[in-house]
Amino acid sequence: MAPVETHAYGVARRRPLSAGEPLLRGALGRDGDSRAAAHRHGAHPSGRLAVSDPLDEKPRELTERIPPGEYALEAAVIAGEGEYGEDRFPVTEEPAVRLLIRDEPAVAWESALSESEDPRLLLDGHAYGFSTDAATGSFADAAAWETLSGKVGRHYEEQDDGACESIGNGRIRAVDVATGSDLVSFCTGATGHGRYGSAAPAPANSSRSW
Repeated sequence: MAPVETHAYGVARRRPLSAGEPLLRGALGRDGDSRAAAHRHGAHPSGRLAVSDPLDEKPRELTERIPPGEYALEAAVIAGEGEYGEDRFPVTEEPAVRLLIRDEPAVAWESALSESEDPRLLLDGHAYGFSTDAATGSFADAAAWETLSGKVGRHYEEQDDGACESIGNGRIRAVDVATGSDLVSFCTGATGHGRYGSAAPAPANSSRSW
């Protein structure tokens, strides 16, 4: 079996609009409506990647390991026009984020799985992922999860501004000083809850065991 080369891990938001929610006009296109925004790097010295709500007691750790290092968190940004009743206003949304592992094109995307997940058991239209009640997800070094998640908890629950660093657009970054590992959060949407799947791209000359 050829070795797997992972290029990125991505999380996409797929949900219907709620009643009364502003309608976004505009989509990914060639006229400058779409762009990619890069944010602070994620440090993963252990190579163990967790994609989870940052306040989860136990994170959703992916089985596939990544090379230890720092990786860019990138977001797809859609700029358009929102409409609520008779009012119209500029709106931006981030329908997907990714942790960029290799800056090369991917030819296909596959589900990024944790240890207990088997895609053969899924019903049509279903996917594995993490749940959140706070409209927040994160990429983090799973080896330092307890420390990193604890800092996020102090940031939100105790208003401890020194526990995390604000990196803009509602995102925060927590760092484990002892190991250099970090956690970088991202927003999952306006509804405040849901389940979000993660995916990894597969190069043309590689195969996976799932």
